[in-house]
Amino acid sequence: MGEFDFETFFELAKNDPVAFYAKRSMLLDIESYKSSRSGNAEGLRKTQDAIDLIRASSVSPSLSLYGINQMMISNLCALQAALERFDSIATGT
Repeated sequence: MGEFDFETFFELAKNDPVAFYAKRSMLLDIESYKSSRSGNAEGLRKTQDAIDLIRASSVSPSLSLYGINQMMISNLCALQAALERFDSIATGT
């Protein structure tokens, strides 16, 4: 992403939330495009959308973090289950 100016984004979020989210979305799209060579762009965008939805629907920052944590745990559990199925197929057990 190059140089990220936290202060500029902080001020933009505080003073003009609409512009903040527009700029943030643009930067996320650029980063997703860059990573699309590995085929992750759509997955990254969906993950960010899910995080944004959790943040927007949470009544507090701590509940937001809890919801994001639960999403990550769920995704890791699904990945672990898929790896166990793959291992079971690969080893014939």
